[in-house]
Amino acid sequence: MARVIAVLSGKGGVGKSTVTANLAHSLTQLGQDTIALDSNLTTPHLGLHLGMHLVPKTLHDVLRGDSELENTIYFHPSGFRIVPASMNVNDLVGVDPGRLIEVVVKLSGRCDVLLLDAAPGLGREAVSSIQAADEVLLVTNPNL
Repeated sequence: MARVIAVLSGKGGVGKSTVTANLAHSLTQLGQDTIALDSNLTTPHLGLHLGMHLVPKTLHDVLRGDSELENTIYFHPSGFRIVPASMNVNDLVGVDPGRLIEVVVKLSGRCDVLLLDAAPGLGREAVSSIQAADEVLLVTNPNL
């Protein structure tokens, strides 16, 4: 089973996606088979940061039941795999964030480390990531 780490913050714009992408790359360089999953369903940026934001199938398709998980796992040139989320607001229709745990369970048998780039705050999306994770990495900034 993989080590599942959710990367969270209390607000957006503090660098969660940047930390997730760099951590995925670093872990891969250390020999860890790593998957980065963008579990920020309403404002996903991991795929954008990694140049993989226009892929045919995303996490949204899996959470709607329109695609198998295998069709949403992509290889990044730096060696790790990514499951991007859709940036299209129309893809939010019919998506159940509560199904994230099912996706994490399926992915955790396929890698050494699974990183969840979670939504900011403590809404349903973020809580789903927390519940699915073994560990939480909290990203903050020095502003009040």
